[in-house]
Amino acid sequence: MITLWVAVAGAAGVLCRYAADLAVARAGWPAPMGTFVINLAGSMIAGFVLVAVTERAALPPQLGVVLTVGFCGGMTTFSAFMAQSLVLLERSQIGWAAVYMVASPALGLAAVFAGATLARALLAG
Repeated sequence: MITLWVAVAGAAGVLCRYAADLAVARAGWPAPMGTFVINLAGSMIAGFVLVAVTERAALPPQLGVVLTVGFCGGMTTFSAFMAQSLVLLERSQIGWAAVYMVASPALGLAAVFAGATLARALLAG
């Protein structure tokens, strides 16, 4: 049953992301600003839920999964990246945190460039 709730929450997160992108476009801001706002909001929600579940027991773990994996995951994976970075730092796994936090965006940019290059090569017309 939790899988269904994660999917529903994920759909809600996707709709929030889309609404933010539309709002940014209507305001005349450049497109990346919608992603920027959503990434920050998702990170804040993920941080709140992480503490509410693990430190304060204010939310049941299942709801934490629905909110973080479902809603925040549907809205932005950046929130998961930030929450996982925080967990590594709080566990004093500084080396792993540094590698994760530097390699993820650097290799992500390389991967998106590789994908775009591949598409241009294979779909040349």
